[in-house]
Amino acid sequence: MSRGETKRIAVVGANHRSSGAVLRDRLFVTESMAPEVAQLLLKGGVENFLLMSTCDRVEVQMSHVDPFEGAAITLEVLAVTANASLEEIKTSTYCLFDEAAVRHIFSVASSLDSQVIGEPQVLGQLKECYRLAEDAGHLDSLLSRTLQHSFRVAKRVRGETEIATGVVSLASAAVSVARNLHGDL
Repeated sequence: MSRGETKRIAVVGANHRSSGAVLRDRLFVTESMAPEVAQLLLKGGVENFLLMSTCDRVEVQMSHVDPFEGAAITLEVLAVTANASLEEIKTSTYCLFDEAAVRHIFSVASSLDSQVIGEPQVLGQLKECYRLAEDAGHLDSLLSRTLQHSFRVAKRVRGETEIATGVVSLASAAVSVARNLHGDL
């Protein structure tokens, strides 16, 4: 990065709203696959990133001087990972930049962008992904600060709202629906 170039935040991924479960299963990055996916991103020029792969989402949160180039590289890596065409990946993913990307990261951390709003697991998953990215040296100060701020936002959301009350997992939602339909189980 030369002097005067400013990095920007971007997010590229697939979640329960953008793609079906079949494609998300193909995109899913296991722990053993993560180093290979990271090498593909690095080889393409995406140096500062966090890779998050859960049952509901696979996404790369990054900082990059040219976030559109970073997104294009990431889409290619996702296509390779899923053994899919680039066109199939493009139609089933989202690319967010700058403020929209930061808002998305905050929504993910706060479990507002989940199949079941308020589920507590997602923040723990994001924190674990953060730790892995930090240990691998993939976080620059911009991305690290953004993620740390998202953790504080999530804590405030959980502490200052009633998001954690009621149904907070897909399993408990299914039980609630079954009880409503069939009475006492």
